[in-house]
Amino acid sequence: MYQMRYEDVMEDDAMSARERERSLFDRCIKLLLDAKAKGPGSHEVNEAVQFARKLWIILIEDLGQAENALPPELKASLISIGFFILKEIQKLDEGEVADFDVLVEISESIRDGLSTNPEMCE
Repeated sequence: MYQMRYEDVMEDDAMSARERERSLFDRCIKLLLDAKAKGPGSHEVNEAVQFARKLWIILIEDLGQAENALPPELKASLISIGFFILKEIQKLDEGEVADFDVLVEISESIRDGLSTNPEMCE
């Protein structure tokens, strides 16, 4: 009979969480690219704004929790990035011009870090 060690289960849970986060960033990136293609005032911009805002609010809240095991410096950096993203998203929501490329680039960097940086899942 096969018994998984607690350590193995926890590692699998962390990897599953990372994959879910990667998937959410993939969706966010797709929505931002669609919004960029359609332009200000479009349904696509509204959808991207709503999704990205929800994603970053949840991430910032999680990063602020004492239970979050990421190193404090990394948490602080990600929270700072999150506030920047939320400001840019607010510009989009208000019909102002925002730099979609920056939003996409930051999202891609974080998504890619989730697959290559073991520190991101501890």
